[in-house]
Amino acid sequence: MKGYIPLLSLLLSLISCSHVPFWKDETKKPAQVVKPDLEKRPSVEKIIERYKQIESVEKNFADTSRCTKIKKISRPLPKIPYKHFFLMKEWRWCDQTKEGFEKDYKSLLPLTPGWLKRDFLNKSLSKASSLGLKTLEISLIKKLIKISKQKSEKLKLINRALKLEPENKNFISLRLNVAPRFNKKITNLNAYRVGRDFERERQFKKSREIYNKIIKAKNSSIEMKIKAWKRVKASYKNQRNEKKYISKIKEMSRFLKRRIKGSSDKALIEKEWWKNEIMYARAIWTIHDRKKAIKILKNLLIKKNIPPNQKSYALFLLSSIEVEKKDYKKSLNYLLKANKVKKIKEDLKNKIIWSIGWNYFLLNQFEKSANYFKKEKEKVNSYYLKLKLSFWESISYEKLGLLKKAEKAWLDLYKEAPFTYYGVVSQLKLNKPFIPISRIQKKNSYNIKNIDPIFYFIKKTNHTKHAKTYLKSKVRKIKAIKELKELIPFFNSIGWHQGIFHKFYSIDPKTRAPHTEDFFHNLFPTPFEDSINKVSKKYNIEPEIIYSITRQESAFELYSRSHAEAYGPMQITPENAKRLARRYKIPYKKAKDLFKPQINFALGSALIKGLQEKFNQQFIFYIAAYNANNASVKRWTEERYDGDVFKFIELIPYNETKNYVMLVLRNYINYKRVTNKKPFYFPRDIL
Repeated sequence: MKGYIPLLSLLLSLISCSHVPFWKDETKKPAQVVKPDLEKRPSVEKIIERYKQIESVEKNFADTSRCTKIKKISRPLPKIPYKHFFLMKEWRWCDQTKEGFEKDYKSLLPLTPGWLKRDFLNKSLSKASSLGLKTLEISLIKKLIKISKQKSEKLKLINRALKLEPENKNFISLRLNVAPRFNKKITNLNAYRVGRDFERERQFKKSREIYNKIIKAKNSSIEMKIKAWKRVKASYKNQRNEKKYISKIKEMSRFLKRRIKGSSDKALIEKEWWKNEIMYARAIWTIHDRKKAIKILKNLLIKKNIPPNQKSYALFLLSSIEVEKKDYKKSLNYLLKANKVKKIKEDLKNKIIWSIGWNYFLLNQFEKSANYFKKEKEKVNSYYLKLKLSFWESISYEKLGLLKKAEKAWLDLYKEAPFTYYGVVSQLKLNKPFIPISRIQKKNSYNIKNIDPIFYFIKKTNHTKHAKTYLKSKVRKIKAIKELKELIPFFNSIGWHQGIFHKFYSIDPKTRAPHTEDFFHNLFPTPFEDSINKVSKKYNIEPEIIYSITRQESAFELYSRSHAEAYGPMQITPENAKRLARRYKIPYKKAKDLFKPQINFALGSALIKGLQEKFNQQFIFYIAAYNANNASVKRWTEERYDGDVFKFIELIPYNETKNYVMLVLRNYINYKRVTNKKPFYFPRDIL
């Protein structure tokens, strides 16, 4: 027994050391997988912090220690696409072997997302050039040319390639394809493209020399001659040389007339002749020679072979001239004839339909106009034309004294489209207050950092161009308005109002209309508040007016530049800027100053102030003048205004100006909804 005591003691001591009772059967567990330390895969905030440290080093160190410090921060490199940004910083400031750079470039290229590709290729090109990697440089230039959209950018890249390889036939050919004006030899095959290139560069004299050679050349086709004639006309129009433009229209008609007889292309020539003659009549009317325009159109209508579209359009133009003369009965007769013509384009058909009802209204035949508008609104497909017909149907009821019917129509219109022009003026007719729309919007169940850390990084590191390109790539995939709603915080975070405007208004009106309130503060934003509030006080102009005009002019794009050479948010031309700067002592010196918010809004507000004084504070008139010109608006008011502003708006002869006035008025009320805290009535004093 004594021999068992030490053994028993040993066994008991072993049991006492265990946490598990010896009588319990415990299966051995597999070893746990060790999770990687989160520090090894840093959060986006830490990546941003590191990137900003690199930017700080860039600013504060200019000696050889800069590269060492940058590498110390950037290493270990984060995952893609952050890796691209960090490496591109190293490429800029650090010496690198050719082999090392090529290895980095080749490994990253296939992993580069589309929104980052242009910048990555440009940075790679810069590094390849500094290292003397000519073959890679040429390869990168080819890739950049392929993805570049702007002609000037492509041409710059091609010229760079030709400096490296002056005899490279592919680049020589590509240069001539992108910019045909560099052709030393102008042939029958390239002449038109050469002329167009000079025209696009606004070298109108040279372009016309080439177009005229095409027109006179015996071996150029009639199609090419017609194209050249059209460009000759357009070049004078683009130069705002009205007299020459009209004379060239007439010359083209004579040219076509001579070519008709005995030509195998008779049908084509006749078709172009008809179009040109109607264009001539319209141009003559534009310079206020109504008698001559009427004579031209009537002479066209007596011809038996006039095509349907030209016939209906000629009748439509005659009716428009008669409206200007206030002979609404004659205008209506022309329209009824035009409406009988078959096989005409939908857009022209819609104009004729509207104008028939409008002429009944102008003739004070309100019962006929009401019935006509009611009948036709059920037939048309256009959402906005339906609203227009509905509104003037209601005004016809009002004129007939059928106020209950009119009020019901206004209520229905406002309910269906409260944020549109016709919805806004319907609420005015009802004399009911507009309800402000609170700036407080529903918070998303996620934030940008969590849902899309890549975008968050781009935004936080101030890569605005990348952010816009990134958003464009996401927006392209959107099919439902619900998906667009989810991107609202993204657009807002970079202040890209134009991006959301463009996508929202590209959706079918019927689909998007019920969701307008959800997007309201994104569709009617208030950027540049400090600059706008300052000039608002200085010039005594309501900030809502400045917002309303700016939204329509540029969608708040600071660097906006139009084909008419108007710059910045309020689209000011350098000519206007010089004049206004002298008068109001605004520190403007050069066109680039128009990209400075404080200068652009000061000049724009000074322009509004002058127009307000000129047109006695009448909103519709000075807004029309901001878009058109003082002389035209003054003439329209003298010829067409009878005290009814809404009737006058419909009578504005320039469609662009008419739509502009409607949209700015709509914007104005919607901005009042943003800035007011209490219900408000339409400020009738502005009308």
